[in-house]
Amino acid sequence: MTFRTKKRTCGAVQGMETYTSIPEDLKLAVLKKIKPTEAERKKLMAVQEELAAEVKAAAEKLCVPDIFVKMVGSAARGTWLSGTHDIDVFISFPEETSRKELETRGMEIAREVAKQAEYAEDRHAEHPYLNIIYRGFDVDLVPCFRSLRHASSSPQWTGHLSITNS
Repeated sequence: MTFRTKKRTCGAVQGMETYTSIPEDLKLAVLKKIKPTEAERKKLMAVQEELAAEVKAAAEKLCVPDIFVKMVGSAARGTWLSGTHDIDVFISFPEETSRKELETRGMEIAREVAKQAEYAEDRHAEHPYLNIIYRGFDVDLVPCFRSLRHASSSPQWTGHLSITNS
């Protein structure tokens, strides 16, 4: 019979324990299952680049100036799991854009991109966004504001999810 050593961590919630002796072969087996392959990574990168180009082309076609495209979420950070095909695309507008224009023009751009998709569905969080299936990937096209809130030149991105461009 094998026993695992339990270790209490400083600041841990009462009753929560962490295991310190997870077998190395188990760690490697799990990592092999969840880590994307090089082929998956290349496909994801290609689809992200294609989506960014589609969003820029849609904005130009619809005469919507000053749009930035930002990939966010686990796919953009490289922390996605093998077999999951989820891409979050922020379509950012200048801070001075009205909310109505953000929603209207942002969704127009998203719908133009969706013409190339296998499926599209309007969704709502804090404001509307479009969920599409594009080349087998589950993609959220999210209109959002960007602003320079600090003296630095690092834009702050806001949408149904807030992140800092770093």
